[in-house]
Amino acid sequence: MGRDHVLAVLEGGRAVISWGPANDFGQVGHGGVHAAPSRPGIVHLSGVLVRQVACGEYHSLILTVDGEIFSCGLNAHGALGIAGRDSGQQVEKVTSNHLRGLPVRCVAAGAQSSMAL
Repeated sequence: MGRDHVLAVLEGGRAVISWGPANDFGQVGHGGVHAAPSRPGIVHLSGVLVRQVACGEYHSLILTVDGEIFSCGLNAHGALGIAGRDSGQQVEKVTSNHLRGLPVRCVAAGAQSSMAL
């Protein structure tokens, strides 16, 4: 649970739903940015199975069963793992050179930071 948003993995990791009282930085992953409440909706990941989700203050992380990480929301201090962007309104795969070839088993999100184990 982030400051103004929540993510949940549906049974079997088939999908992620998200919602919250605000989506100021795209942290719910539905696309677009707005200060109004976001109703529960599906975060589109092209059918990949999800293992875990984590919420920072204004960003979200999604870990797939294959060890891939997707992120969206405010990229303060590089929290999304995506260089050169202020925020990500849609979920985007993290393609950091630091993670290539390493099996990621868990993600965690601080207020403006992220971690992969």
